[in-house]
Amino acid sequence: MQANYTYISNSDPQVLTEASKKNYNISGFYEDDLFALRASYTWRDKFVSLGLPGGYNGLGITTQARGNLDVNLTVNVTEQVSLIAEATNVLDNVDKTRTTLGDLPADYFDVGRQILVGARFRF
Repeated sequence: MQANYTYISNSDPQVLTEASKKNYNISGFYEDDLFALRASYTWRDKFVSLGLPGGYNGLGITTQARGNLDVNLTVNVTEQVSLIAEATNVLDNVDKTRTTLGDLPADYFDVGRQILVGARFRF
């Protein structure tokens, strides 16, 4: 298991962009000769992503808080062959932005849940 937490205390939030106040990540993983499993959850608080709230007459863009879960599974069929499945954005969360002036919706970006499968061959 691995975990981290970041807290940014900014006395002037009008100046710092692209920085969330709270961020954390927790990952769990297991591996043996037969298979490997990893899951990782990341949380990021909202943050100013474009323009400064106090500048441009208050017009700016804030990216909303978001959590994300990714999972990876590898099964070793033989010493030479492994099957791999990976799922990203398992919770199917979206990136949403809002204006700092009037708190109006600005953007909605949905990449969706993605599932990838593959095989690895060693020679």
